[in-house]
Amino acid sequence: MAFFGKKNNKSVKKEPAELIKPWQKYLEKKEGQKQTFEYRPVGKTLPNLSKVRHTKLKRNLILVLGPLVILLILVFYYIAPISKVGQVFVKGTEIIPEQTIIDHSGIKASDHIFKLLLQKHAIQKKIRLQTPGIKNATLQVRHFNDLTFRVQEYQRVGYLNKQGNYYSVLINGVILKSAVTKPVGNLPVLENFTSGKRLNLFIKTYRKLPSSIQNDISEVHLTGSKINPYQIRLFMNDNNEVIADLRTMGQKLPKYPTYAKALKTKGVVDLEVGAFAYPFKTNPKK
Repeated sequence: MAFFGKKNNKSVKKEPAELIKPWQKYLEKKEGQKQTFEYRPVGKTLPNLSKVRHTKLKRNLILVLGPLVILLILVFYYIAPISKVGQVFVKGTEIIPEQTIIDHSGIKASDHIFKLLLQKHAIQKKIRLQTPGIKNATLQVRHFNDLTFRVQEYQRVGYLNKQGNYYSVLINGVILKSAVTKPVGNLPVLENFTSGKRLNLFIKTYRKLPSSIQNDISEVHLTGSKINPYQIRLFMNDNNEVIADLRTMGQKLPKYPTYAKALKTKGVVDLEVGAFAYPFKTNPKK
């Protein structure tokens, strides 16, 4: 029979103090970290915290109070007398009366400025449509409730004589309804013309003439007949007369000074068909 010997398992016994040391070190380390976190000054961690809070508060106040303040200002302005139309001025008119512009705008003293600003483009268009002599109109608001109309008129090219009253003829072919007692400026006086094709043709041709010829024309009479509805008779400032055709006036009339020199006395320069001149009270042979 064999006998096996017992193993000699010797274990190293540790003292209790040695077993506590690792745990104690861990606790001390943890406690040290905790104390370091708790006692660190906040200012060192977030130096701009108060500034950030102040900025956010200020921004929130602006977002909340800003629209409210603006709304209150608008409400007080709307109910105040200053929100309604004060004085109305018109600038740029020489031909059309200022009151005509104001009347055609449709603006009333009781109208609110806000309403007029919203309808600004419609008012400007209304003036142009109802006042044919106005080329452009702009509405401006000044000093809270004063209105200013800045207008641009069509150029005046002559006057139409009707029974001793003179009506402005504009470059766009419009004959104004308001009469003046006396023509102003060195512009021709028209006779027997009406709005339409022949008046527009005369204006178009007249504008292309040399300024020296324009200044020499005193009166233009439409003398057209069934044979030639475009015949005109021009009375010149040098006391001569010119018979011409609206359709060919632009080509022939610039040569008028040459034909006038051929006259020994005052007479007629006939440019309707050909080009010849004869003194007054004679029967020239064509």
